[in-house]
Amino acid sequence: MVRATTARALATVCLSLAGVSACSSDGGTEPGVAAQEVCATKHKSFDVANTKYFHVFESDAAAVQALRTGFNNYKWLDPGSALQRRGEAAAAKAYAAFQKIYPEATQDMPGPPRIMMIDDPNINAFAISTPIITEADGRRTAPWIFTYFSGIFSDGMSDARIELVAAHELAHLLLRNGNPDVFKPIYYRESTGEQGKIFGAYEPSEPLIEGHVNLIQDIGSRIGQVVVPQLNGFPTPYLGTSFMEDKKALPAYLRYLGYLHAAQSSASTNKAACTQAAAAYSEVLQTVRAHKTDDLDVDLGADAGKLDTATKRYASAEASCLAHVKATFREVVIYAKREMREDPDAAKTLAKIGNNEAQLRRYLGLSQVEVEADEADPQGSPSNIVTKILKLGAIAQTRLRAHFADPTFKYQELRIYTREDEADEAAVRVAKVLGLNADDLGEALMLDNPDYATHCRDLIARDQVPPYGGAIDDHHTACWRSYRNAKLASSLETCGANWP
Repeated sequence: MVRATTARALATVCLSLAGVSACSSDGGTEPGVAAQEVCATKHKSFDVANTKYFHVFESDAAAVQALRTGFNNYKWLDPGSALQRRGEAAAAKAYAAFQKIYPEATQDMPGPPRIMMIDDPNINAFAISTPIITEADGRRTAPWIFTYFSGIFSDGMSDARIELVAAHELAHLLLRNGNPDVFKPIYYRESTGEQGKIFGAYEPSEPLIEGHVNLIQDIGSRIGQVVVPQLNGFPTPYLGTSFMEDKKALPAYLRYLGYLHAAQSSASTNKAACTQAAAAYSEVLQTVRAHKTDDLDVDLGADAGKLDTATKRYASAEASCLAHVKATFREVVIYAKREMREDPDAAKTLAKIGNNEAQLRRYLGLSQVEVEADEADPQGSPSNIVTKILKLGAIAQTRLRAHFADPTFKYQELRIYTREDEADEAAVRVAKVLGLNADDLGEALMLDNPDYATHCRDLIARDQVPPYGGAIDDHHTACWRSYRNAKLASSLETCGANWP
């Protein structure tokens, strides 16, 4: 996804080589970058052939039926619409560019993936690059499908922008980088004296930094990366782009609270509290977004008290609304995996695990703090699940604040080359092949925030490295991505006329 996605959901360069320099201060490659590497055809080696890795549906009708069955939380449109045809044209152009840039990634495939449409006004698209289909012979395959939300064809989204969003999402599919067995992030550091070290593809991955990042991301995956005390344990969405938040890409505690309210508020005996909880929930999210900083944090200013009051009001109202829900934390995690289909194979996996407590805890991903929270309940009488989740959230936020402030971590210097970076890199290369302006990808990312877009253009025009956005959201900030993409596009201008 252009916004964050996970494998359980739908599973979204300049090349720094030690001792090599092809530098220019007026638009060529960046320091430490080999021009011959920037311009090289990008070969990808896969252990499993494309024809064995992907499931090609025999028709649009078969594809949409499978999606309606497997992902029934979306409103899938019938094939044949004019928007679908427009989407197919954009994806076909991007796919043709991939055939030139990444020949192995398209080898032996019948053509572009099938294009499906979701009736949703948000500007988004996705492709599922993880093997989620079980074939008759037991193999697992990934669906050869690319999906647009209908909102991507809204005003402001030119054909060029749609083509570059398609290129970004096709990169996730063709390069299989949603599959952790295929794509491995690169962990490195950008110190104060190294500003502009923005390309991670060929940085050496540092195990110590990987350990720091994994620890921080494990906590952040539960509560997000905004940790101001006024949240009082309320988890926040990732703020990496203005794109729609897929529910399964939200931090875990926020997902769980949403699932519980949606499933159980109708059975509450205190409907007034449910209404108050929903209103407070919206107020918290609006306040956080209204005060988002360039670095994906918040600066509350005079509204600190407002957020503190809203989160406490939410906690009280939601706990009253869902007072009838008697569940342990692990039961909520199981519900999310099985009933909310965060893991389509949850029922089979749970049956196989049986009563093996160690295996179950690993499968559910329970932390020691979460286990202890359940153990603290009276036998057979779970405490209020909303209160428990928010208490866990408060503990997690306190831990993250400590890590952010730890001088041994140097959190602001941590960098990760993620699958989103690889997809952006591919889209910039596609832009060159198609004769498009790579800036259009950044403009699409910032489409519904014109003030931020104006500020970002100013930073880029002054060649000032924008804020990165931390190590929790693998999208980074939209402006940092735009800056990095512009630098790569400039580097590609050094390639010969016959590139690629």
